[in-house]
Amino acid sequence: MMMMTISSAALHLNVQWKTLHGILLNFLLEKYGNISYEGVARIAIDEIHYPNYHDHITIVMDLDTKRHIFVNFSENGTGLSDFFKLLGDRCRLITLASVNMTPDYLSAVRNTLPNAIIVIDSFHVLKLANDMLDNLRKLEYVRSNRSKKLYLIKRKFLLLKNPQQSDHEKNEHKRLDDVVNHFPLLKEAYNFKLELSKIWDQISRSSAASSLDKLINLSRNSKKA
Repeated sequence: MMMMTISSAALHLNVQWKTLHGILLNFLLEKYGNISYEGVARIAIDEIHYPNYHDHITIVMDLDTKRHIFVNFSENGTGLSDFFKLLGDRCRLITLASVNMTPDYLSAVRNTLPNAIIVIDSFHVLKLANDMLDNLRKLEYVRSNRSKKLYLIKRKFLLLKNPQQSDHEKNEHKRLDDVVNHFPLLKEAYNFKLELSKIWDQISRSSAASSLDKLINLSRNSKKA
């Protein structure tokens, strides 16, 4: 099946973009406009900032069926409250909600989904860890001599990258080892991030708890910058 953008399809069909967009929108509304929330119990909520089109795009997915059950474009960030209005009394039937770490989101979920266990999306937690790791890299650069600075130049993405995605042809493993071996604090912080990421890879509650305990011990025994 050939895939193309609306712009390419409109050009191919010799129609205006707005005309084709309207046809597709009507089709999607007719086929998917009436979404049933029957049986929805575990959901994932995310918000994307897309300033070139709308300020906020709110997306909700049913974690059990992998269906996107709500998408909202808004300029004032009201998407989540609009979804809760659609749920109505079913809000009490939601047992788990995966959300980001935005305080307003957490507050809204706690207040509106009283029976839901709140799970913080791993993406947002690991982003905070990567931000702190990069701040430490910048600190080490400032207080290092000229020869040590060379190990930190153009190494930012090596520290932030998943080690399983390292490019062997570019010798990224060796370059990463050069960084962490010359900067003990960076090495500790990097290992902390790796251990943190392993929590979400666990397949049972007990193994996740063990992974968390290991992370806590690692943190207690670490040095301070």
